[in-house]
Amino acid sequence: GEKQAVLAAASDSGVKPGSIEYQLIEQWMVRRPPDGMLEAWVNYLEGLCERLTPQERELLKADLMKQVTSVARASGGILGVGKTSKKEAAMIKKIEAAFGKR
Repeated sequence: GEKQAVLAAASDSGVKPGSIEYQLIEQWMVRRPPDGMLEAWVNYLEGLCERLTPQERELLKADLMKQVTSVARASGGILGVGKTSKKEAAMIKKIEAAFGKR
């Protein structure tokens, strides 16, 4: 469930199946990215948000939070629906917090 949710979110964001980006995401489903990857990505997101208008930032935040929440819920609960682990919830909060920093 989680793998399909991640790949669907990637496709919805314009990542084409078969592309290098898509293959990288598929590999991350087999072998977890390095621990520092989330921190690097959050730093990138903070820098990106500095360059966006408030409206662009809100659109990005809404889209991204929808995707990360969907992926987190796909991996838990009954039939993969509705439960987010504490670790996933902490990551979601960290990502969401990146939008508030300027």
